[in-house]
This record gives sequence, C-alpha cells and structure tokens, in this order.
Amino acid sequence: MFRILKCTKDTYLQNKIVAGARTENANVGKAGTLDLFKLYDETYLSGTTAPVELSRTLLKFDLDPIRALTGSVLSLNHSSFKCFLSMKDIYGGQSVPSNYTLSLYPLAKTFDEGRGSDVVAYRDQDSSNWITSSITSGVVTTWSVTGAYSSGSLTDSGIDYYVSGVLNPAVGTSSLGVSQSFTTGDEDLLIDVTTLVSGVVAGIIPDNGFRLSFISSEETDGYTRFVKRFSSRHVRDQFRHPRINVHYDDSISDLTLAAYLDKTNTVFVYNRVFGTYQNFLSGGTSITSSNSLMLTLVASRSISTTTTSWSTSHSASITYTTSSWSYFSSSFTGSQLSLGGNSQTGIYSASFFISSSDSYLGSYLGQRTSLDVLPLWQSLDKTLTYTSASTFTIKKIQGSGRNVVERNFVTNVTNLKQYYTTDEVARLRLFVQDYNTELKAYKLPIELVSEIYDTVHWRLLLAFTREVIVDFDTTHNSTKLSSDAGGMYFDLYMADLVENQVYELEFLVRENSRDYLIVNQGFRFKVIP
Repeated sequence: MFRILKCTKDTYLQNKIVAGARTENANVGKAGTLDLFKLYDETYLSGTTAPVELSRTLLKFDLDPIRALTGSVLSLNHSSFKCFLSMKDIYGGQSVPSNYTLSLYPLAKTFDEGRGSDVVAYRDQDSSNWITSSITSGVVTTWSVTGAYSSGSLTDSGIDYYVSGVLNPAVGTSSLGVSQSFTTGDEDLLIDVTTLVSGVVAGIIPDNGFRLSFISSEETDGYTRFVKRFSSRHVRDQFRHPRINVHYDDSISDLTLAAYLDKTNTVFVYNRVFGTYQNFLSGGTSITSSNSLMLTLVASRSISTTTTSWSTSHSASITYTTSSWSYFSSSFTGSQLSLGGNSQTGIYSASFFISSSDSYLGSYLGQRTSLDVLPLWQSLDKTLTYTSASTFTIKKIQGSGRNVVERNFVTNVTNLKQYYTTDEVARLRLFVQDYNTELKAYKLPIELVSEIYDTVHWRLLLAFTREVIVDFDTTHNSTKLSSDAGGMYFDLYMADLVENQVYELEFLVRENSRDYLIVNQGFRFKVIP
C-alpha cells in the first residue's frame, strides 16, 4: 500500500527588517514558496547591534486516511510502515546556503494559514505570523515565545512545539525531533517522520502540524544563510506540493496458482455473500482467530490395470482391463487472516507442505508431475464443510538443462478503465505470461491464467511527461502486488492523485536477483473529479 497524504495548511513565520522596522505581524499563507532564511547583521535596525532575521516553516497534513486504515489493515507498529515528508526545492537563480541542517518538530499549538502573499515588503497582515498562531472567534492566540520558539515535552503546557515525550512506556522519553542535512543547499527534503505520524495517529501527539527550521545552533551563530526555498501547496504544479508518502506492505501471497510439492505453500479462501465478506458460521458462531478451521486437500483418479492370462477353455491368451479409484488426502490447520493486527472478515488461509517422497503419494502419482487437489475448508473436527473452492494443481519442482533464462513477458491490466473518480479505490489485476511459454493446442477457446511471480512491483508516472509520481518500492514493499486464485493485483487510491491528469502504470518483475521492466505498454487512465 502506498498512500500520499496531502498538505492542508502551510506558511512561514518571519521577522524580517524592512524599511528600518520588523515585519513581525505579516502573513504569507498564500505564498507560492516556503522560505527558510537566517540573516546575521545584514540590515540596519535602530538600537540593535548585529540584528538577526529568521524564518520558520509551519506545515499541517491530513492524516485521516491513515486513521481509517489503522482500523482495517494497517498497523502503526509494523516494520514496513514508514512515512516520509517530501518537499520540493525551488531554485529561481537566487543564492542558496550550503552545509546546514533542518529540523522538524510537532507543534503544540494550532496555526492559521492566513491569506497573505506579499513576500517582498511583507505588508499583508493576518494570522499566523511571528507573534500570533491563530485567531478563533475573535480570540487571538499568541506564540508562547515569538516565532514559535518555546519548546518542551508532551506533558508541558504553555509551549509552542514538542521536543520530547513518552510514546512507548517501555522505552521511556524519546526525542521528537527529526532532521536532514543539506550539502549543496539545493536538495529536496525527504525526511523520515514515521515516529511523529504514528504518535499523532495514535493520539499521543496533538495533531497541530509541524515546525521546520534551521537547527538551534545555526539560528544563533554569527552566519547568514539565505535562502532555502521549498514549493508551498499553493504553487500551480500540484506535484510539487508538500506531501507525506506512506509506505506499508499489506500484500497477500496466495499461491493457489503457484503451488509446488516439497515447498511450503499458503492458499486462501474468500467467503462473500452478495458481495460482502462474511465469516464462516458453525452453529451460529463465527469462525474467527488463528487455528480455527481445517483445510483438507483431496485428490482422486481412476487407475486402469491391464492383465493378460492364459485361458484353457479358449486355448488362448486373454487381455482384459480393470479400473479402480485411488484417493489421496491431507489436512492442515487454517486461520482467519490478520492484517496489521486487524482480523479480516471472511478471509482465511492455511499453509501446507506435501513431500514428493511420501510413499503413498508416489504410488498415487505414478509418472505424473502434478497433483490436482480439491480444497475443502472444514471445521476442526472435519464434520462440517464450510465451502469447497475450485480444484488447483500442485506441481513437482522440475529442473532445467538451461543455465540462461530469458523472459519475454506478455502483460495486461485486465480491468483498467479509462477514467476514475477521486473517491474510487481501484483494485487492478495484472495478467503476466512469458511469451516463450509452450501452450497446448485446444479446439475450443480457453481462458488463460496469469503466471504468479513472487516479487512484482508497480509504479505510477505522468503519461506524457514521464515524471515518476510513485516509484517502485522494493525496500518497504508498499508497491508489491498481491496474488490470489485469479492472478496478481494491487490497490490504487485515486484520492491521493491530482485530478484531470493522465497517468501510466509500469511494472517490475524481480526473479532470481534480476529485474525485468514492463514499460511503455499503454496502461493509461485519467483521474476526474
């Protein structure tokens, strides 16, 4: 799962000296850039020796999409859950500082974005600014120390931002600050805010937004740093807006189409009633939790035996054929699926291992290289069968005389539509087959089944500019495809994307430490309001 959390408010506070006076009550909430600067003894101010002019950026993001998912599939404590604040640098030919560090902390007070846009003379007065954080129903809330400079812990009151707090009692007090160093000064910002987002979503840290600034030692030293500019959420190019990228591996590996002997395989069953997932019932009681049901794999086939014997009455050898049925079955414990600590209604899985060296199985298979089984999902005592899924094949692992394997993939996103609205969550299915695969000839049309690969990732680009919006995530597996008895699939949240844009999907297949790219296949769609 890859989500993009959009910025809902941003601005920067500043106390620049213009025409011999501080502009501390100015607001720049509608400006196209977020400026971070520190000027030391650059401007004359009557009665002040070596005046310092500073700015600090404030940001607020919509975390509701993550709150909703923590109650369904997402766990804040899972190792694959990562959040990164992304901000794009804007370079307009101006001088930029170098060799500095920016730090980010959660805000203790809410702030207003404001309507100001004058970034030259700073004449637009509104909240928030260097002095005030917000105005509600005519009541003005000021910063505890001008410039949102008062810091403390989560248990403190009367402060502007948090620098420490207890997020996990077992760990104790933790720092709430994160930082990124800049060498040339024109780099983009990409900073890990997983701990901060987790704390806010869990309700431990107030959801007031974040404060971004130079680290304290660089704000107070005797050097000028002018000017680091990031795109604000008000620039025309929405792909340059500040955002939080959320990574989470919620992929499901259902090996129904890729089951092998001598290997542990996991298969799933999905119980839907009129399109709604429902748990299996036993005597009116829902089947839930782990080790709550059985998967029995049943196989049968007719075996013909040809026998030749001498008939004295006919004075000749007589050949005759007899038939009998041979059966194979094996049972394994299954469980209700849990994602992110959340039980998934109506979805169950079971893992099984069948050895090809089993003497009875060897007799059953004979010279066959695969075992066709019927999966029965049953109660623990096997007296009640909840459902019988479709027959699937368990193959023998076959060697090859070829040392070099080349892939020539034929792919299709079989259910891709031309248009999606922003309220849709599209579950897209990818069909993959190697063009070099030898297929049997049939007299009637058949439905080809997609091959299943263990590691397949998707990425999203702008169709015409080829700019990557979501790249392959092979580190946290947030772009990894899931699989089921119908093939491979993934979810795409259209609410995260910019409207009225045409996007294109590309794929990466990783096999035996080698990557195969599936690009320029025309998998395009448009997001509309």
